[in-house]
Amino acid sequence: MESQYISVGRIVRAHGTAGEVVLAPTFDDPEVYTKSALFYLRNRHQYVPVRVSAVKPVRKGDRLSFFVKFDHIAGRTEAEQLRDSELFVPEDQIPQVEASLAETLYGFEVVAADGTRFGEVIDVLDNPAHPLLQIKDIDGAFFVPFVDAFIMEVDEDAQRIVTSDLTVFKSL
Repeated sequence: MESQYISVGRIVRAHGTAGEVVLAPTFDDPEVYTKSALFYLRNRHQYVPVRVSAVKPVRKGDRLSFFVKFDHIAGRTEAEQLRDSELFVPEDQIPQVEASLAETLYGFEVVAADGTRFGEVIDVLDNPAHPLLQIKDIDGAFFVPFVDAFIMEVDEDAQRIVTSDLTVFKSL
């Protein structure tokens, strides 16, 4: 039964006096939280259905959370009892998410336009300005911004990234 449900977040604390809670989400996609009104709380070994009457996204800086109001929670005292509870939905209610850039490019060979091999992608770091490819070669690893100025082509079939000259990044 465990595999039928997926955790979509954890209740962090009560909010206000009307029974709202703050939910720290597992997914970045707000549709997961606004699409369905029926969620599940786990009570020991059972999943107990809870109806959501309101969901309000709240963004502080780059963090997303939600104020959630359940039908059966009338006040702050009841909401406080839900602290650290996980909220679940059935697997089939989770929208299919595209693979992250890191999952997509991991292991790709990195070559220059003239065919010179620079190495292999071992990680993709999420940077506020733009993603950074971490490339490993025989001398170690170095980072390259994943921007048009350096990335000329991404050939997914060949699992190859064609770049401009990256020697400047290898010396940093």
